Amino acid sequence: MFCVATSAPVIHFVRHGHHPERFRGGWSHHPLSRMGVIQASLLAEHLRRENVCS
Repeated sequence: MFCVATSAPVIHFVRHGHHPERFRGGWSHHPLSRMGVIQASLLAEHLRRENVCS
């Protein structure tokens, strides 16, 4: 498991299934800052484009 850490709550990415390059992401129930939401959205879009999350 690895994570992207900022001063906002940590976003965790964990392996999805047995494929070593596929990850799913999530974050705690604590509210994220606006910048944290933007960063998470950009990262999710990048992962979708790279077909990492499918």
